[in-house]
Amino acid sequence: MREILRIAIEKFVAFPSTMPVPVLVSGAGGDFKKLARDAIGGAVLSEEMFELQLENGDFLFFLDGLSETGATPEELRIFLGTNSGRLTPMVLSARDTAKGFRYVIEGTASWMIIEPLRLVVASPSGINTLSLFIDNYNGSQSLDDYEVARRPDATYLPLLVRMVIEVRSDTANIDHPSNSSRRAPLCDVYYKYFYKLFSSLGDDGKKIAFLDDVGRWCVKTYWRDGQRIRGFRGEAIEQLLLDAGALIPAGGDRPVKEIRFFHDSMQSFLTAWGLAEFDRLDYRDFPLPLDAPHEGHWSRERVLLWTAANRKFVESGSDLLLKSGSELFQMSLVTFGDGDSLILWLRDELRRWAQDFTEDIPRREILNALPNELAHELANHRSRDRLILEAIAQCQKRKQEELFLLGSLYSGLAQLIYKYTENPQTQ
Repeated sequence: MREILRIAIEKFVAFPSTMPVPVLVSGAGGDFKKLARDAIGGAVLSEEMFELQLENGDFLFFLDGLSETGATPEELRIFLGTNSGRLTPMVLSARDTAKGFRYVIEGTASWMIIEPLRLVVASPSGINTLSLFIDNYNGSQSLDDYEVARRPDATYLPLLVRMVIEVRSDTANIDHPSNSSRRAPLCDVYYKYFYKLFSSLGDDGKKIAFLDDVGRWCVKTYWRDGQRIRGFRGEAIEQLLLDAGALIPAGGDRPVKEIRFFHDSMQSFLTAWGLAEFDRLDYRDFPLPLDAPHEGHWSRERVLLWTAANRKFVESGSDLLLKSGSELFQMSLVTFGDGDSLILWLRDELRRWAQDFTEDIPRREILNALPNELAHELANHRSRDRLILEAIAQCQKRKQEELFLLGSLYSGLAQLIYKYTENPQTQ
């Protein structure tokens, strides 16, 4: 997105009479014309002129993070159906999980979808894109160093590769009092990245304490409302995060009006980090989600169920750790204790689900929730509770993959269980 915006600005500067004016749009909601109007601000001569300029295609609008604005695919469809929406060129970015927006865009008269390529050791053309990327950032060429960034399909996530390069040099010996040396590799990369990002705070103790403060702040914000973009309130923690580069102005406004993390996964990790701290404190003074249908008792069982199945988190999906599912849940898999203790907890919780809920859930839905690695092997099991128990047993046989297979199984079943525990009216 930034590279396309840069090129658009260069072309406009070179050919101002023939190229549209690039405009970076930000904000929340689905009134796209208002978002565009607000982005242009005082440069709008009149409402009539603004409408005419839209219909003439005088602007090229850039909206980064469409799936995090709170807009719906239907609102985008309505805007694109108007004269101004139909004739205004737009560049939109959204997560791959935002399928509804994609369908709307593909229904217009002229569109193009660009998907970022993963890094590979050998591309179809024979180019080692991983090696080229690493060279660009002066990183180590040892593949073992980037195992955390490797996906099951043997591709590598550029973001994680770059983070590994960033943290590998001078943060190898740091640790946190609440974490053992067995901290999950993905958690370790993010933790060390933030440790380095907060270098201006001084000694190690202040950096670690600030990381915990930010985790609690994310629980009070993102956990409660699921918003990726929020108004800038001028709080000290917001300013420190802006100064460190963890937060950025949404839309580049000066003075800052709205803020967001420079990458959504940063917000997801910090929220999971904060949730793990509340877990260690038995959820004392725990901030309640704004959409909680009832207060009830909050525990690890309920919190992880929400991270995996609550709509606002499911819609912010990812394949950072699992092949799909809520990014917040995936981050929680690496922040809630060491791998072995969480594996035992996941086994026990899935067994409880098999005992308490399988009579209510159709067998087909259970099969659909199984990880692909297990679905074929278990397709002939008739008993619904035995189906889940056998899936757990199959996960145990794959020791190297057990945490991630159990996490995938939990993630798939969680949305079925959630309907019966948090949305009883849907039964």
